[in-house]
Amino acid sequence: MARATYQRIMVQMGDDPTRIEATAGEAGIYPGKLLEWSGGEFLRHNTAGGLVLPIMIALESQTPDDEDDITIDVVYADGDIVYAWIPKSGDHALMWLADGETAAQHDLLESDGDGCLQVEAAVDATDIVQAIVGRCVVAVDNALGGAPARILVEIR
Repeated sequence: MARATYQRIMVQMGDDPTRIEATAGEAGIYPGKLLEWSGGEFLRHNTAGGLVLPIMIALESQTPDDEDDITIDVVYADGDIVYAWIPKSGDHALMWLADGETAAQHDLLESDGDGCLQVEAAVDATDIVQAIVGRCVVAVDNALGGAPARILVEIR
């Protein structure tokens, strides 16, 4: 079956993507979550407004157990091999906006401390270099959400 029929987490703008893989160090890593390294494993980025270098985004599984597992809605379990992408500046990716957040077009986004993104309210020079993941491409209102919502992000 052609994989092109499935929604992909990555909307690539450039060529030669950098992809890496490592074991999930925890459960609950969804494709589109912001990742960090810890002890050679991937975890959801866990520092709200914290350093994000390099930017790493979980992709959908490249080795699914069956064809139903190649969508962007299938979560990785603890110990699974997680496939990730290190985007380049200007690339676009489907990520997650945290529950309770509203992002207007062009708002700058940072980590919420659970692999999702939140709007950066008070941007300074340190944020631009270290904490900003990207900007909102299309406005998303998740103020009443109850759960994270997908958001299209242009990587910084």
